Amino acid sequence: MEDYRTWANRNLMMILKANDYLPIEIDMDGSLSFDILAKGSEETIILKSVYNVDTLKIDMASELYRLSTSMDLVPIIIGYKSGSGELEDNVMYFRHKIPIMTIETFREYVRGNRPNTYSGPGGYYVNIDGRKMQELRAKKGCSIGYVSGKIGISRRSISLYETGNSTTLDVFNKLKSLLGEDISKSIDLRETLKGSKLDNVTEESADEFIRGIKQVMGGFGMITEFFRRVPFDALSEEQSEIMYIMGISEKNKFESKKIEYIRNICNILEKEPVLISTTDTSKEMIGGCSVITFKELLELGSLENFQKRIEKIKESIQ
Repeated sequence: MEDYRTWANRNLMMILKANDYLPIEIDMDGSLSFDILAKGSEETIILKSVYNVDTLKIDMASELYRLSTSMDLVPIIIGYKSGSGELEDNVMYFRHKIPIMTIETFREYVRGNRPNTYSGPGGYYVNIDGRKMQELRAKKGCSIGYVSGKIGISRRSISLYETGNSTTLDVFNKLKSLLGEDISKSIDLRETLKGSKLDNVTEESADEFIRGIKQVMGGFGMITEFFRRVPFDALSEEQSEIMYIMGISEKNKFESKKIEYIRNICNILEKEPVLISTTDTSKEMIGGCSVITFKELLELGSLENFQKRIEKIKESIQ
């Protein structure tokens, strides 16, 4: 019998392709922080399928959060249930600050029908389009006092809604009925992620080789982040732009599947794949990824020389 993750990912791939996304599935038994990466015309999404969203651990969410903020990706957990029951369609949920939705909600999401309702303490809440609400109220000649009296809430609450605050689903439905139009606003996942902060999201490696790479790349003016639960090992960026996606091996033993994923991810994201080895090797490229030894990295001495070396490797293979 097909498990939920396999079923969900198979359907997600079909949904993404049908909506003109370019997806790749990372098939590594569910142990990684994401299962699918998909590039669309306006955003790149990383997806993780989880049957019971309560099982999403903080360390997994932390890595997903770090990856998303580093590469301007939209992280989404696709789930079926939580401890309180099945997840509702057309509702956004959050766990450890990561957005969660059902597969049917996601189907609508990629069609451009973004949810406006989210689950929070005490029930469901709706994002309010404050400007539209204010315009409709003025058009109908309703004062703030009149609206607050009809809805049964304070004048201050009405003022807050008109500045964009969200409200309960019950109050939203009353406002919609009174004003005669939908005043909801779709949830912007990018903005939601920017406005959130997940504690304890950095992981310092105790590995001397890893620390050495970070130090050398730092000397080049690059910021390097390392990951444990993705199909590559590190990202290096200059001036907040990711330039290199790296695989690292201590004995020049790079797994073929991992190399394939690194290359495919770089192709989608238009980044440069680099493999760094602790030991000397005559191989300059493996599976479409440039290979540089740690010794060579030390000798290059600057970002300019590093970039020239990558270009020389690529030219020699062509």
